[in-house]
Amino acid sequence: MSNSIPDADLIRFLRNEDDASRSGTGERAGKTRVLFVYTNLGVGGIARSLIELLRVLEGSDLDITLYIRRDDVNELIGEIPSYVRLAVVRNSVKRVEFEDNLRGRAAERTYALLRKKHAFAAKRFFEKYMRPIQRKREKDGLDRLGLSWDTAICYSTDGDDPVFVRDCVRAAKKYVFIHQSTALAEENIDAMRDFDGVFTVNPALIPWAEQMLPGGPPVRAIENYVDPEKVLRLSKEQTVVLPGKRILATSGRICLTKGYDFVIGAAKILKERGVRFLWYWIGDGPDRAEMERRIEENGLGDDIEITGNLLNPFPYVAACEVYIQPSRAEAFSLSVLEAMILTRPVIATNTAGPAYLFEKYHCGTAVQTDAQSVADGILRLLENDEELEQERRALQSIDWAREREDYIRQWTELLRS
Repeated sequence: MSNSIPDADLIRFLRNEDDASRSGTGERAGKTRVLFVYTNLGVGGIARSLIELLRVLEGSDLDITLYIRRDDVNELIGEIPSYVRLAVVRNSVKRVEFEDNLRGRAAERTYALLRKKHAFAAKRFFEKYMRPIQRKREKDGLDRLGLSWDTAICYSTDGDDPVFVRDCVRAAKKYVFIHQSTALAEENIDAMRDFDGVFTVNPALIPWAEQMLPGGPPVRAIENYVDPEKVLRLSKEQTVVLPGKRILATSGRICLTKGYDFVIGAAKILKERGVRFLWYWIGDGPDRAEMERRIEENGLGDDIEITGNLLNPFPYVAACEVYIQPSRAEAFSLSVLEAMILTRPVIATNTAGPAYLFEKYHCGTAVQTDAQSVADGILRLLENDEELEQERRALQSIDWAREREDYIRQWTELLRS
């Protein structure tokens, strides 16, 4: 495959169709040029939602480039549709080659020393001194390529992405998407004031975003989307061997934000009540070792199984009787939506994302953010076959085709405007 857009010293184009060189900047003639900016393509909800979006936009009159700012976390890179031009930053911000000057070398050495004993200080130093160096190098690379777009989408507020899109990307219109319901970095909030629009993935979060950006750009919502046909197809690709126990499942990054400590407490209560169960934890994360220690400490080694990150988690979700999302914060929750598509009754802590989905689709069980409430919700369903069946029937009645039509319409209107 030809590479008609030359690489900058930092920016590498992994994919570029042959007809992309019809103009000096490699744009496809007659199409609206759109740039999506995202941090990395590791296994996670935001990356998966981005891939779903790019899939549903295939066949539109859009010339789409996806710009990824880290090249060392890329498990999902093979799932990017082939029509999308793909660019990555050659050296990620985690292992950046700094400018060959005294300031750059001093920053690199200071960061290395801080990381050994002072993780929080190292993080603050990285944000204040090292990110600007990386951002400048990326801007220089884009300037050398001379590229511009009609619309740029900052697809998340991770790292310094909003600042990068505001200061370094040339585009007639710029929009930013918020995939979280927790506080944002001040520098990103300041940058978002200069965008043409702000979007949340949950309409219920619009007032929160407006309060965060008083007098700022208009705030709207476009919900995330999951392809039901794909989820159902993948759920049948593997048979999960069931051990004659009640099967539960939870999916997400293993960290305190996702509430895995509640899971351990709830699992202990279930075991004390005599329930024979196997609880699949689908995912990995920074707190996995600590959670494994707590599992053993509480005698739950035969009751909880951590699968690690899976490119296809759906056979495990489809195998469960009840899906549990115990997070402390969820702006939307693709995992809950996927479980609903598989008609698995869902129990979730009463956070913004699941609460909105439960109200919209008239199903689900919301519980408080503590182990006892999670356990009580599970027991109520496991001990009531009629309620389980009612939940499944409610989920089977959802019109997913209409959800897809609405999603495509909203994105098409935004990108063509």
